[in-house]
Amino acid sequence: MPQRPLIALADPEWIGHRETYFREFVLSLDRLGAEVIALCPKPAKLEPLPLKTRLHGEIFTEPTRPSFVQRFPQDPITTRLRWRRLGEALRKAEQRAGRPADFLFLPWLDSFLRASLHEKLALAGFTTPWAGLYFRPYHLVDEHQKLQRPSVLQAAAKGDALLRSKNCRAVATLDETVRPALEEISGKPVIMFPDITDETAPDRDTPFAKKIREKAQGRKVIGLIGMEPRKGVITMLKAADVARRQGQPWLFVLGGSSCLPLYSDQEKQFIQDHIARSRDEAGASNVLFPDEFSPIPDGSAFNGVMDSFDALFVAYHDFRGSSNVLTKSSILKKPVVSTDLGCIAHRTKSYDLGLAIPQGDADACCNAIQRVFNGVNWNGDPLHPRLGEYHASHSRAALDQSMTQIIGLIGKGDA
Repeated sequence: MPQRPLIALADPEWIGHRETYFREFVLSLDRLGAEVIALCPKPAKLEPLPLKTRLHGEIFTEPTRPSFVQRFPQDPITTRLRWRRLGEALRKAEQRAGRPADFLFLPWLDSFLRASLHEKLALAGFTTPWAGLYFRPYHLVDEHQKLQRPSVLQAAAKGDALLRSKNCRAVATLDETVRPALEEISGKPVIMFPDITDETAPDRDTPFAKKIREKAQGRKVIGLIGMEPRKGVITMLKAADVARRQGQPWLFVLGGSSCLPLYSDQEKQFIQDHIARSRDEAGASNVLFPDEFSPIPDGSAFNGVMDSFDALFVAYHDFRGSSNVLTKSSILKKPVVSTDLGCIAHRTKSYDLGLAIPQGDADACCNAIQRVFNGVNWNGDPLHPRLGEYHASHSRAALDQSMTQIIGLIGKGDA
């Protein structure tokens, strides 16, 4: 009987949906008959997974950045330390597995490229063939998704030169619109990955989900989870102000961490004013925040809150990438209002998931909300969202097809 392929997965930081992606990648590889080495912050959390084979886990976390480079967003020293720590964790796991990994897949490739000076420095002593999922290669395309040449500084900061190293066998991406640019810059095969999501049945009885229903009192709800600046929080709150002046009977809901330190002083004050008004029981605020700002864990709790929304807000700011909120939309059958920019806009339009608006346009946002609640497009014609088709393109079955291509890279390119 042939030996199972041994694939290592490595991500030193589980923030946002990265734990969900990692878990789903482990399950996919297992379904495909591969044995898995899991290098991550909390491998013990993967032990309850229903796997057919033993999981070889090893703790792998972010290196401590040297103090003299902490004021820079990225630096070659930390990138080198990250690869070195990866090598050390991989060797330990390989010793327990009794054999070397056949291949390494990096679910968040970006941080392994950043500011790398040269492959001989960044990858010194690391010989395992690898590929990774590149989330933010948007320096390679302009606002029209056309190939653009990054400046010398951009190229150095992003570290794309590592993609041409011998042991890099392919690049993966969630966004079909950047595929041509990635093929050209890397010279490697580009593998499309679905933007999967946790599909656990919604728990509608979490405290925040209950609070949304109580506050809504039958009103339509448009919601957003996560309050980073890129999520378009300022646009959403400005739209809430417009809707209140118009007398629109809607409730705007924002949940998750507040992320206030990431905003300018003026923006921070604007958000804090809305928070204060929303908590004034004598007021008539049309905005609801949680009692305590904290991450909402993906799964039943997250889906329960999202299921309380009548429309999903994805009018993000200066963000061109994919979002698995669209996958949530296809599962929960909720229309979206998105920014007319990048991958999210492309998919919103292609699959008729909702309406796209000019970035930052609060008036257009309210117009779009009214229309998606009425189930019509900008021309007044009925929306015909292709939810099933979208979900099929971003499902576990689609993930297995992508992972099959990753497994197929074993042995290719070896001398």
